[in-house]
Amino acid sequence: ACAAGGCAAEPPVLLQRGASAQRVSTEPRNRYERVSGVGGYGGWCTCPDGQRYGVGDKNDGCARGPASLACIGGTPGDCAKKVEKARKGMQVTCAAAPDESSCRLPLASWPNLKEGVTCAPCTALVLTEPYDGRCDRYCESFGHVCTAAAEEESNNCAVKEAKACGEAITGTSDMLCTCEQPAAAVDQPPLATTASPPSPGEDSARVVSVVGATLAPNAAQPSCSEPSTWPDLKEGVTCELCTALVLTEPYGGRCDRYCESFGHVCMAAAEEESNNCDVKELKACGEAITGTSDMLCTCEADGASALPAPSTPVGEETWRESQDTVGAGWCAARLPAADWDLVRLCGDSIRVSVLSYNLFWWNLFDRRGGDGRSAGRLIEGAGPFDLMGFQECDDVARVLADARLQGSHVALQGPKALAVAYAREAWEELGQGKADVAEDRAEQYYGNRAVYWVRLRHRASGKAVFFLNHHGPLPVNTGGVCGGEATASQILRVAAQKSRPGDLHVIVGDLNADDGSATQRVLNRHLRRATGNWVDAIYSSCPAEGSRNLGKGGSDHDAIATTIVM
Repeated sequence: ACAAGGCAAEPPVLLQRGASAQRVSTEPRNRYERVSGVGGYGGWCTCPDGQRYGVGDKNDGCARGPASLACIGGTPGDCAKKVEKARKGMQVTCAAAPDESSCRLPLASWPNLKEGVTCAPCTALVLTEPYDGRCDRYCESFGHVCTAAAEEESNNCAVKEAKACGEAITGTSDMLCTCEQPAAAVDQPPLATTASPPSPGEDSARVVSVVGATLAPNAAQPSCSEPSTWPDLKEGVTCELCTALVLTEPYGGRCDRYCESFGHVCMAAAEEESNNCDVKELKACGEAITGTSDMLCTCEADGASALPAPSTPVGEETWRESQDTVGAGWCAARLPAADWDLVRLCGDSIRVSVLSYNLFWWNLFDRRGGDGRSAGRLIEGAGPFDLMGFQECDDVARVLADARLQGSHVALQGPKALAVAYAREAWEELGQGKADVAEDRAEQYYGNRAVYWVRLRHRASGKAVFFLNHHGPLPVNTGGVCGGEATASQILRVAAQKSRPGDLHVIVGDLNADDGSATQRVLNRHLRRATGNWVDAIYSSCPAEGSRNLGKGGSDHDAIATTIVM
């Protein structure tokens, strides 16, 4: 039981790879406890050792921003004005940072430093690209281990957002990595994971334990819907105490998202040993479990809000094609089945503003230097927008800065001058990807043509949107080497196969094909055409309203916009 004044969390239970199940003995480090005077608003606190803790606010309604968090000796994140049961009353007192003697190499000699920026202790600003945005891979490249990772604020040592060591930091060219030599890390818990706080009213020592070699909460019998009815089970494997082996892909490898999908809350997460209930490595509920197709999730009913788990997956079959092959060569494709489409029955409670804009980069930016923010001023004046897709865009961060949106929107730079931006407060990223779908013909040859997509979750409603951006093949209205029907079929196939059941689709772009082309005729059969102008168009699963032609803003294409009603 908890003593008066709060509960001190025990050190986390670890199962190191190849080791037997046991608690790692460590010196007392960060003190994570439930105390009086701490509210339910809050956010993340990152301690100097890289551990992240969900903490409440100092009962001031987030009036002081990050300074309102019950974060002592650590770096506070944003304070969210939303009550969450898990962090209510929770405070962390961080231990001191490790000293630089735990780094084998002098910081100045670390590889791939960004502009020579180093931070004390054992931390540096480094390039993301050679390491796929992962600090664990960066540290391993010179014989160290990662103990903390973060996205930086502005080419300095200020932490914008703490990350897990194995989590890819995307949409930026640099990251803050803390690396220590292995000997210094042997007896320490993994440092860049996220600790799951105890639920209110229970002993805070109830984190996660390893019993034998299984994952199980160590308190009273938990309450949950029957695990055999849970969605996306892996080979039907269920375990004791509200735990099951489930697929990672639909949930970005995160057990918190999995449990939330059927009205439960995550209490524990782990990577399994071999398609069974044996724990290979414990994880935090909000930590992405990568490099595997399955994970062990412990989910408990969230009081009255718990929903019965669906007995069958939600949504339609993702992709069905006909036997009719169109085009030739690598980008040949089968047309979608005549009775298949991505049109959905949609509600009307959510309105999503969408922009598509070819920026004519080589002329507007390279030759004319942006023409006094002409494109940015157009976006700024017509917005704000939830989702934006840019073509001929070499630097989306520059575009957002010109539009005065660099603080409110997330910039994602894709392949072949494709880029996406989305409103940070309204949307959460679930995943992204790219694929080549077409190729220019010889008479106007610039190469292959791609799609760049991102899956996003609407924070307020939980609804997922699959947003795809495309710049079509040349010459105009030919569909390139494979023709318009094949190009459209390839786009639809990617949209169907890379999305998840229940996603709503939005496809934007300069298609290099007008509304009478074969490309748009195929798209029209399987989606709603929300708006368009010449070769630029926006398609959607849901109806649209208030479509607008915004003018050129210095480009040779008009920016187009609409509002999707979901």
